[in-house]
Amino acid sequence: MEKQTLSHIAKESTPTKKVDLKGEMVSGLSWWQVAIISISVLLIIAVVIFIVRRTRKK
Repeated sequence: MEKQTLSHIAKESTPTKKVDLKGEMVSGLSWWQVAIISISVLLIIAVVIFIVRRTRKK
């Protein structure tokens, strides 16, 4: 995600910014990568909530 934002900022300075942004988004992250990232983030959040609840009960 850091690489995305860094190249995002770098491409902002170029004059053809809209074309570059769309091209970067398509080549950088495909739909299945977005799906995997979002699912993994949800799983991490669920695990954190589960651990916090278990530690608070004890």
